[in-house]
Amino acid sequence: MKNFVYLALRDYRGGTHEGWCEFVGRRFLETYPDMEWLRITERDLPFVAHSEKLLSGPSRAEYGTVDMEIGRDGVRSMRSGLREQHLVKLTGSAFADFHRDQFTTLPERPDRPLYIYLDTWWTYGDPARHLSPADVGSHLRGTFDGFVSLSIQHLLNEMGTRLLTDHPQLDEVAFEAQNRLWDTSATSEDDPRLRVYSDPKPAHGLIGLKLHR
Repeated sequence: MKNFVYLALRDYRGGTHEGWCEFVGRRFLETYPDMEWLRITERDLPFVAHSEKLLSGPSRAEYGTVDMEIGRDGVRSMRSGLREQHLVKLTGSAFADFHRDQFTTLPERPDRPLYIYLDTWWTYGDPARHLSPADVGSHLRGTFDGFVSLSIQHLLNEMGTRLLTDHPQLDEVAFEAQNRLWDTSATSEDDPRLRVYSDPKPAHGLIGLKLHR
């Protein structure tokens, strides 16, 4: 199977991860009549080009993924994704308007730094119009940069709503985000903007959200 995939990739002339998964899946089914359907998971390995002959990587940065089920009746299901996106905003995020009871210890904050780990998945209503992971990542960064959120839940809802609005070929967007907001270990007495941050203590908050059109 490994050698089969190598030769199929050599022959693939498309430019999308989704197209590649469908190409290799169909070739398997055409070659082996005893196969009924396949489940394919593909992960992008992002290398950085420094010249025509020098690459570095694969980096530990965000990467694209595709999960596909394909049978003799065609593509049964497909989900594209962008994994391990790390986003930090030092100002322009709030923490407010949340439920309070006897267990609540955190104060409301009109402005705070916000650091999240973000995984994003999407499905297509029109699978012929693919959206690259890089374009999704750029769109999410733009929303994070310009939107003043009251919470991570508020932020994810806005990210998903804008994605669906700006890209009508999408049918569903789903997120998993971890709150990795740094602990403030020291603050300058002369300038409160000068701070020392350290990694947060576990456990980390995990927020999931799925938006349908």
